Amino acid sequence: MKLNTYVLLSLFAPLVHAGVGDKCGTTPQRGYCHDLNKGACKGTISHGDCPWDGNNVKCCQQVTRCYGDLQATFCSWPEGCGAGSTRLTGLCPGPNDFKCCVNDNLFGFE
Repeated sequence: MKLNTYVLLSLFAPLVHAGVGDKCGTTPQRGYCHDLNKGACKGTISHGDCPWDGNNVKCCQQVTRCYGDLQATFCSWPEGCGAGSTRLTGLCPGPNDFKCCVNDNLFGFE
């Protein structure tokens, strides 16, 4: 009986999918599943990356200019900022860990 249970569980393991607020898209460090019923995506929408969440949930990617009008800023997951960047809270849409990456050279933080 245990073997049957393990076989069944292993069949469903690959069905894990991105939910609202999860990483998505071709550049996962810069995209999250966004519910369009709660507001517009402030970046580029890609279709099919959040397929099990309904037609109102799309992958919102490439959210740029999160710090004023500075072009060298963008919203990202922690691994997407890279060295030489500071992560600022409260400037990006989406989940709490999706933050504004600002190149330290813009402020002379080197």
